[in-house]
Amino acid sequence: PGRFLYSNLGYVLAGAVIERITGTAWEEAVLRLLLAPLGVRSAGFGAPAGDQPWGHAPRALGVGRGPAVDPGAAGPRARPADNPPLLGPAGTLHLTLADWARFVAQFLDGGATHLSPESIDRILKVPPGGGPAQGMGWAYPARRSGLEGVGFAQQGCNRMWVAIAVVSPGRDRAALVTANDGRTRMLRATATLGAELLAR
Repeated sequence: PGRFLYSNLGYVLAGAVIERITGTAWEEAVLRLLLAPLGVRSAGFGAPAGDQPWGHAPRALGVGRGPAVDPGAAGPRARPADNPPLLGPAGTLHLTLADWARFVAQFLDGGATHLSPESIDRILKVPPGGGPAQGMGWAYPARRSGLEGVGFAQQGCNRMWVAIAVVSPGRDRAALVTANDGRTRMLRATATLGAELLAR
């Protein structure tokens, strides 16, 4: 109690709460109540299909970049191109960088067009207690993390893709970085690149 620990299950439970409150699937609720009002049109769930880059899973033990994972492959030997649907609320949403920027802009100072200032303040509030400074999906890097110039960040990985949004302490700039490479080392690499982009 009083200590933050990241858990995909927490987001799955939040998805179940959304479904109970809205009476619709969480995917429909997110599209209709959050993304559509922001003008987001590219959102989908699961790995991006069609003429899009494919994610790359790490090789054995997370070492080395593995082969691309075909999102359209089927059959018992097909490798999943995303997390299972059960983990959807924890991160199976995909969208273009331009549409992702529409969402992240809500957290820039004066950028909110759909969320209230009170909602923004609540979402960005650092939770009390021990553990990492993270809550409501945004994390606050420790001073010794090497991410100076980053006020807060949001990062995700499904073992085939890594994505991070970093926002300056003054909430006047943001940088978005994504890679279709799911190796653990890409978490640090994309965070570092995001911090470098903010510093330019």
